[in-house]
Amino acid sequence: MIETGLGGRLDSTNVVSPAVTVITSISLDHTRQLGNTTAEIAAEKAGIIKPGIPVISGVDDPDAAAVIARTADAKQSPLVRLGRDFRAENVRLDGGSKVAFSDDKEGFFRLPVYRFDWVGKVPTGQTGAREVVISDLRAPLPGRHQVANSSLAIMASLLFRADLVERTGEVMRRGLEQVELPGRIEIVGQRPTVIVDVAHNVAAMRALVAALAEVPRSGERQLVLAVSDDKDVAGILAEGIEAFDRFRLTRFLRNPRAVPPEQLAPMVHEAARRIGRPLADDRVSVHPDPVEAWAAACRTAAGNDLICVSGSTFLVAELRPLIRATNESPQGG
Repeated sequence: MIETGLGGRLDSTNVVSPAVTVITSISLDHTRQLGNTTAEIAAEKAGIIKPGIPVISGVDDPDAAAVIARTADAKQSPLVRLGRDFRAENVRLDGGSKVAFSDDKEGFFRLPVYRFDWVGKVPTGQTGAREVVISDLRAPLPGRHQVANSSLAIMASLLFRADLVERTGEVMRRGLEQVELPGRIEIVGQRPTVIVDVAHNVAAMRALVAALAEVPRSGERQLVLAVSDDKDVAGILAEGIEAFDRFRLTRFLRNPRAVPPEQLAPMVHEAARRIGRPLADDRVSVHPDPVEAWAAACRTAAGNDLICVSGSTFLVAELRPLIRATNESPQGG
């Protein structure tokens, strides 16, 4: 399995002749390099589509989906689409209820995951297809978006290895059970709960906020945030502003692309004003060093509070080892 770097059309991974290609989703990111619309970005991403090679798409943006469909048609590449050729049905929270903080000192905060049934038509030849149903699968990671990700992975596996169809349920369940993704809505500390997440664009921040919304608030929620200067900072803040009560603004130190935290502060206040919930000055603090931001969040956090470190892969990379060295977590995100 080989993942492209930036885009796809000009990516070095195009030297590979794949058995199947997958485009998971399209959102506005890397706009300086890829374009300012989802259609322009899709044209770059669709560069991984090879003549005659099946392409699996989870793209739901209409403009982007149209570009991928045209590219696949032009290259005579069979297009398999989430929602049309395969889908997740009976999607529900694992256990059937939301999970909250435990009042027990030995209890732990957990984010719920989803269960679902997978239904799809798996191509068996030039024109044939076989209906496959896999019941009661468990998404391995928090967030409803992981149902779509899991569904795409299942279809990719079946197209790559047709022999798996005969033992689909067994293989897919075992595979999903073994999935780990450090840094993606990952719980790395308890009491207070500490979550690290590499959300670095609008779509990823939206997914993080939606996952956190699955549990009721039991205390204050703080966000330790740093963002790269080529991102839609206003858009990221618009998605996250209602989900948190206090903002610790910082920068990452090992990459020069960080937005200075003093520039982030007025943007946070503006985002709060836009939703009619102005933040007091003591709710927004600036920290030139990420370790200082983390320490400040810890000093004010109670046991039932939540601290989230997010906004950049670079920030998570710098703080995650420190956090894990001082916290123990019974559940990865």
